Amino acid sequence: VEAVFEDMDTKKKIFEKLDQVCKPGAFMCTNTSALNIDTIAGVTKRPEFVLGTHFFSPANVMKLLENVRGSKSSDLTISSMMEWGRIIEKWPILVGNCPGFVGNRMIHFYGGQARQMLYEGASVQDIDAAALNFGMKMGPLAMSDLVGLDLGIQAKKKAGTWSPEKVIDDA
Repeated sequence: VEAVFEDMDTKKKIFEKLDQVCKPGAFMCTNTSALNIDTIAGVTKRPEFVLGTHFFSPANVMKLLENVRGSKSSDLTISSMMEWGRIIEKWPILVGNCPGFVGNRMIHFYGGQARQMLYEGASVQDIDAAALNFGMKMGPLAMSDLVGLDLGIQAKKKAGTWSPEKVIDDA
């Protein structure tokens, strides 16, 4: 499982190299939270062995593992990585290859509401405490801080939606 930062050019270079050095039949997985799996798989000669494996951050706390099916991912690759997820004591789910997959689409709204509450005057501590009291392993603002606020900013810049004048918004 490759786990470099979210940059398509970097991941494509790594997968070109992995394709050269990995034994035949090796599963080649990328830990990405949003990048297109088919684009990454497309630089290999064996896209059927490529799968997205999105570990939620922080991986030592969060149990969810999104296994992201590419258009050419084989049944063997999918079933093997689902079983591997269980072996490493994660909660693997199979999702389609779409922007944000499933988890980040939910976090988009969850985090947006947390930012709105902050904007309206709630404290960081109260917002995160409410999430913990609800049963979440970590509050949304603590999670954003731990994951790295720069990741969200980088994603917005790449999407063309970053505005330094509007730091708190509903996105």
